[in-house]
Amino acid sequence: MIPLKIVIKELDTKEVWDQVLYFRLENYPKISDYEMKCLIDFISYEKMYQRDCPIECEDKELLSFIYKELDNKDWYKDINVPKIIKIPLMNKNYGGYLTDYVSHTTDIESAKSIFKSGKLKAAYLVSDKSVEELQKEKRNAANDPIDYFYYVMFAWGNHFGDSLVMERELKRFPTSLDYKIRFKPGIRFIFKYDKLIHHPNCVFDGVLPLKIKDSVILKDWVYKIIIPKEYYSSLIGYIPQYLFDRIHYVDDKGLDIWDYNKKVYELIMEE
Repeated sequence: MIPLKIVIKELDTKEVWDQVLYFRLENYPKISDYEMKCLIDFISYEKMYQRDCPIECEDKELLSFIYKELDNKDWYKDINVPKIIKIPLMNKNYGGYLTDYVSHTTDIESAKSIFKSGKLKAAYLVSDKSVEELQKEKRNAANDPIDYFYYVMFAWGNHFGDSLVMERELKRFPTSLDYKIRFKPGIRFIFKYDKLIHHPNCVFDGVLPLKIKDSVILKDWVYKIIIPKEYYSSLIGYIPQYLFDRIHYVDDKGLDIWDYNKKVYELIMEE
């Protein structure tokens, strides 16, 4: 198997791209207990799929500390996620990712299939292609490993999941101008983090808040579903009645991605 290298340095965000985990630290070169837990979770996940994880870091003192703590895994297993994970890209509204909720964002056609089945499904269960074929598709620009397609992925609740929906529609990475004048939001399925972590197929990979193997039954787990008002007529016929009280329609007219995201998250926090 190809090793998945970990690069630790000053970064704007944390992501896996082309067999490399770019691991951002909030206060580089210091690593918090939660960040250390994420690093341990990532290495454990990768070992589950027989991938080694060499670590690259210019700060040798930090690198030495990390390798020492990798032998102290049990101490970190009960470390809780912080209330906010500070990210520069989120400074306009919240200053970072808020961790009470997680979300899965999708486009209209995918939402129709989700409502019809009553489940969020991993990519390999949705497509008629093999995981090997999915891995080789152009849309897998990040060159994600095959096993990634076995999971339903979740981001933090105030993450810009709409950007991925726009990327697939535009067939390119959205620009800041796209986010302002060509913004088209997706459908967000919102879950309470402290509930979803108890799903029997929940996995922590150190990159995402969590992911679920195979599928998630909406009736049992979803908290709220956010749909732009303009999609009402396209989706109302697909939504099962038992989800009606969890559906919320949001007017995105005149809003850019940042203002829409703030409006949605305020709605999510309402009891």
